[in-house]
Amino acid sequence: MNKKGFTLIELLIVVAIIAILAAIAIPNFLEAQTRSKVSRAHADMRNLTTALESYLVDRNHYPLPFPWGDNYATNIPNELSTPVAYITSATSFFDPFSLRFRGMYGERYNRYGYITSNYGTRLNGYNILLPAYKQAIGMWRLDCFGPDERCGPPGSPSNWPNEVTYDATNGTVSRGDIYRSQRDTQGLQK
Repeated sequence: MNKKGFTLIELLIVVAIIAILAAIAIPNFLEAQTRSKVSRAHADMRNLTTALESYLVDRNHYPLPFPWGDNYATNIPNELSTPVAYITSATSFFDPFSLRFRGMYGERYNRYGYITSNYGTRLNGYNILLPAYKQAIGMWRLDCFGPDERCGPPGSPSNWPNEVTYDATNGTVSRGDIYRSQRDTQGLQK
């Protein structure tokens, strides 16, 4: 009786081919996920820009931010969704890269950052100087953690020129945050 079947070497070759294909496909899949999150962040920031400018037209000032805590900037304000709905809900605009970020006390910061020069505030222990702020970015700025999922350097106006802006040409998981400001609505370019 002559039995036909696969030899051990043939099975190992098939397993090796599957492993090589998986090694090629998985990084491409993860990179596509990162690119889609970057695209989402840019689209969300465009929508928020429209909402902020519409709010300005109606009320002659930008909304005050929703505070994160004593030493942090702020989140997208709830006034953009009530009583007039410039956006559907301020809580629906989540920074796609901050979902794992936790603050010093375990609190979650998952909305986009929003800073305005309508009023004075403290940011990461630094006093924001309103004239320097306006000169650097205008009346407001939106922040996103970026693919490295870490906050950039402290947000003092003296540090803004040193901030690293995310650039996809440096790799999809390169350092840098994603910014959008009133002066540069396409993203802060250095």
